[in-house]
Amino acid sequence: MFVFQLASITVDKVKELVNSHCPDAVAKAILESKNPQEKINAVKKALEQIVKASNLESRGSWISWRAKKSGSERVLEWLARDDYAKLFVRHPGELAEISKAAGGGTQDAFETLSDKTVMRLFDGHAKEFVEIANVATSYTRSAFEVFLNIRFAEYFDKESKKATEALVGSFNAFGIEMTRSLIIHVGNFFVDHHDILMKMLSEVKTKAKFRFLGEQLVVWSSELFAKYNEKFIQTANMGGDYKKIEHALSAIPDRDRETFLSGANFEETRKLMKELKIATPTGDEVINFTYGIMKLGKKKVTELYKNFGIGYFIRYSDKLLDEMYNRIEDKQTSEKPVLLVAHNKDDKNGAFYHDSEKLETLTKYYRIVVVEVSTEDAFYDSVAGVARDYGQIDTMIIGGHGAIDSILLDGRHGEKGNLDLTDKQELSKLRKYFVDDPTMILESCFTGAKGDSMGEMMSDVWNAHLFAPEIEAAVKRYILQEDGKILSVEYTVMSTEYLKWIPRKKGDDG
Repeated sequence: MFVFQLASITVDKVKELVNSHCPDAVAKAILESKNPQEKINAVKKALEQIVKASNLESRGSWISWRAKKSGSERVLEWLARDDYAKLFVRHPGELAEISKAAGGGTQDAFETLSDKTVMRLFDGHAKEFVEIANVATSYTRSAFEVFLNIRFAEYFDKESKKATEALVGSFNAFGIEMTRSLIIHVGNFFVDHHDILMKMLSEVKTKAKFRFLGEQLVVWSSELFAKYNEKFIQTANMGGDYKKIEHALSAIPDRDRETFLSGANFEETRKLMKELKIATPTGDEVINFTYGIMKLGKKKVTELYKNFGIGYFIRYSDKLLDEMYNRIEDKQTSEKPVLLVAHNKDDKNGAFYHDSEKLETLTKYYRIVVVEVSTEDAFYDSVAGVARDYGQIDTMIIGGHGAIDSILLDGRHGEKGNLDLTDKQELSKLRKYFVDDPTMILESCFTGAKGDSMGEMMSDVWNAHLFAPEIEAAVKRYILQEDGKILSVEYTVMSTEYLKWIPRKKGDDG
């Protein structure tokens, strides 16, 4: 058994011991140092501490430790590079303390420490890191990931004590995940305005409702964040999926963000939604309607919802929404081909907030009509209604999170909230509402996969030239002719083009 003893041993014995039990890089770091005896003793002492702290037993080799099923099974792999080995030797006690605090999270904690930014900070502020690790316990990795934020890393390097106190205080009060979500994008603002953020956290108890404040680009300005923190508290207390709230706030155009926060009247919005008989609106729906009222006014918002089902106003440009409003009275007066955009009402990751600019490129050639639908029946009615009011549909874009055999419209409606392969008969009845040889574009992941897919089925029943992605993807751009007519579609990954239901890979000849 390989026992950690601190007794003096010969250099030859050190070499034998290291070569027998240490990865090559660690052995090299030790043996090439100026004082190999001192280094090996430090390593042995540190390993002994980590073994005890992590409830591991020495079983004769580092390989046996790695094989052991525990949170520290790969701790020693982390040391298998020169830089990490040297850091380990310089701070054996501190690393052992992190191992003790992190428990089953030791492996993750040490792997995060291997980042160059964190390693540099740890080397200068080891004691502060130990204090954070002792508070963070099994969330040590998340705690250290905070330091990967460049702005905060620089601040911590200059004001380590102040930064540590702020982090430790919030860890103790609210937990690492909530603290991390706040700090990861706001950097030193977290420390400079810790009192403001602590107040916010004390008013919003649920972690999930507050994570959106740090996950994306909501916190675009420290000053605005401080100025409108009460408004953020209101949004955090809204019902629904917090991630959807996050995506909605993040999607508000930069030029409108301060105006939105300063003028948002959520109670007025809820009153209007109640008048429109929208039962139990979710937080992201309230934010979208509030934005719509701010940009268009209550009258236009009301009519766009009643006539086209539009509720996610942040998805579209002001220009397109105004054109849609004017079309309520001005129907079949244009010679442009009709392009129907049928969007879902269930966007789990904010994917459909990014369509606005792409749709703008299509207005030269097409008369765009946008509808939002929650159920398959609403989809069928919308296709028929648009064809009745504006003429046969030349091109249709369907946006909804997809699978090979389905397109999600709204998960709150169960099976009725999906278009799927079982709807083939109902979909075929819509054929009369399209021109001969229409173009179809699916913004739905996996719907262009091989075999019985939604793309193949829809191309078949509508005799359509159809584009669909094979795996997770988004429309990158529309490839247009000189006059603006859609020639092809470029997705972020491989897609399938159906020429009247016969599939071919994009890029194939013929």
